[in-house]
Amino acid sequence: MMNPVLFVIASNQIITHEITSENTVIGKDSLFSKVSLSLPGSYIPAKTGRIMKENGQWKYIDLQNKIPVYLNKKRISKEAVLKPDDVLSFVNPSFSSDDDAVSILFTEERSWKENRWLVKPFNNSLAENLDQDVFYLQDGDWHIRNTEGNVYLNQSPAENDRPVAVLDHIRKGTRDYFVLLSKMIIKESPEENSSVQPAEGSSEPDESLDVHIIKRTLGSMVLLKDVRFRVLPGEMVLVIGGSGAGKTTLINAIKGDEKAQEARVIYCGHDVYDSSQYRIIQRQIGYVPQKDTLLLGDTVYKTIEDAARMANLENVSDSTVLKGYVEDALKVFSLQHEKNKLVSKLSGGEKKRLSTAKAYIKQPSLFFLDEPDSGLDENSKNQLLDILHSIAHDENRIVIVISHYSLEYGPKFEKEENYKEHYDKVVVLAKDSNDTGRLAFFGTPHDACEFFETESLKEIISRIEPPEKHGEGLAEYFIEKFNTSRGD
Repeated sequence: MMNPVLFVIASNQIITHEITSENTVIGKDSLFSKVSLSLPGSYIPAKTGRIMKENGQWKYIDLQNKIPVYLNKKRISKEAVLKPDDVLSFVNPSFSSDDDAVSILFTEERSWKENRWLVKPFNNSLAENLDQDVFYLQDGDWHIRNTEGNVYLNQSPAENDRPVAVLDHIRKGTRDYFVLLSKMIIKESPEENSSVQPAEGSSEPDESLDVHIIKRTLGSMVLLKDVRFRVLPGEMVLVIGGSGAGKTTLINAIKGDEKAQEARVIYCGHDVYDSSQYRIIQRQIGYVPQKDTLLLGDTVYKTIEDAARMANLENVSDSTVLKGYVEDALKVFSLQHEKNKLVSKLSGGEKKRLSTAKAYIKQPSLFFLDEPDSGLDENSKNQLLDILHSIAHDENRIVIVISHYSLEYGPKFEKEENYKEHYDKVVVLAKDSNDTGRLAFFGTPHDACEFFETESLKEIISRIEPPEKHGEGLAEYFIEKFNTSRGD
């Protein structure tokens, strides 16, 4: 019988640990003691428990009384026998967020190392990642469907129509779902990771991104209408626009996180809005949010290493290969000399580069960044823009950056020439007379300034914002002008 493999399932990371001895101590590394498997979470005791083999059986032995430990959602008092696909959960007594629970999946199937893991929030896009034969939505809550008797909940046959609950482990065949407070972590089998075919009607797909958001609504409101453009590989694109014009809505619609009601988004010849292809395409997408999601107590190296494991890169279980992935990312983002620093000791620019490196190590070919230079000084901004420009041009990727520049909160483009030099294209969104986000321009930064008759990108915002927001109120004029120029 092969040695078991443990998968540590936390809010934002998956850690793989192969048991190589018959006594594995689980807990939290400290300056004074080391454990075989260190779990994320500040509430984890130094020595929580051990997994050991006794009389031919694997067991979990609890070594503390500070936090509750569950096996398949049943509280453990002292010890419990472990069987393949069992789940141990270590829970903060003041459980209030996704970070307050860590689970360990116990398995003897080596093929699990080839799986991919998805972390998906409970929002409208979750349905694209769920097996509709297993889940259905009713009154805003997800329920389990087990009409054929082949769905298991916490290692027992699932009750049909049971609502999904926190810390549930749901399994059908080789697909697993782990439920947290605000998100679901999904394991995809190797069969589901196979390549998708090009969209219908295409031959060899090109690597461009073709966007046509016909209409994106929210209730009776039309948020976006008739936004269409094409981005080529190797291009770096800036998205700007008036306040509330739909910049974030546009990016979420392109990524497929919050799909438009009427749209066609084609990337590399594949339809993002085709549910049969979406799960595959999203692995090619990287996203860096405006707010950093870094663990301040981790080192730079560990942060990137954990991200590499989470991305489940090829041969990542090989320590030499894993080190290569991490070292490459450190080099790209000029963090080699900071690799042993704690995240809490980094400057603002270093933290932003580290956040970007976390997404980059997934090796996305389509890279979105929300206000990546927010709060950075000029040198840090230039350094980050140089890196992103190199990623686009030298690695032939598409990089799309959102700027939330507002006339009300001061200048954003302090050195205009930096933006004109780094970006190949600019998307300008503006609100029409119906408060709907529309495309007011798409083209090069130079052509944008010529189109809006300005000297700078900053002045474009002034042209399209309404007078009450210190602008000239010319959005409708430029929307119509652009539509006319492209023959609409």
